[in-house]
Amino acid sequence: MTPAAGREHGAVSAGWVAGSVRARALARRRVGAGPARQLAASGSLREALAALEATCYGREIRAAQPLAEAQNAVASTILWDMRVLAGWLPRG
Repeated sequence: MTPAAGREHGAVSAGWVAGSVRARALARRRVGAGPARQLAASGSLREALAALEATCYGREIRAAQPLAEAQNAVASTILWDMRVLAGWLPRG
């Protein structure tokens, strides 16, 4: 369902407003292109993970993690954010 589909008589429902606000909040806390390039240019995985710990992904990241675990932690954080966002949107 799109925001336009959530409109009734030209008004956007409270659920779509709440979802939109939450989506903007999630977008503001993302890493972004510049910091992602800096992470990719890190001298080592440990250095990149240490920098990533200071971001919204840091709750699941540890500097000594193997790459596969770190990738899973980032993916888990993104999946959680999508679940939270889906909870703010109206059903249907």
